[in-house]
Amino acid sequence: MKLSRKLLVELANAHARLDGAPEAGYKFGPTTRYRLAKNLRILRGVVEDIDKARVGLVRQIWPDGMPAKDTPEMTRFTIEWQLFLDAEDDVKNLMTFSLADLNLEANHIPVTVLASLGPVINEEGS
Repeated sequence: MKLSRKLLVELANAHARLDGAPEAGYKFGPTTRYRLAKNLRILRGVVEDIDKARVGLVRQIWPDGMPAKDTPEMTRFTIEWQLFLDAEDDVKNLMTFSLADLNLEANHIPVTVLASLGPVINEEGS
């Protein structure tokens, strides 16, 4: 599945919001829990790689630590980082699920989370 790195981070955050949130009390079947867990494992790896790239770029531009804002280097960093986040990655083995799998009748999942899950929602069923 090809998605921008920015969308992959949002997708990882959405999966994390559904994982282990006892206060929300989400009720999912075992297949849906498995799919969420598998996707979260894959996406956490992607997010870790993205963070390593960010740290590497910061160290490359500022070997002695980040300067104050509003410098030419900060502008360069911001531009390079946005271009990096806008680029697509092809992530293999992400599992899809339907809205029915999310049991929206019983689970009050925030709309922002549902929107971020869009790339792995299969409207036609799992």
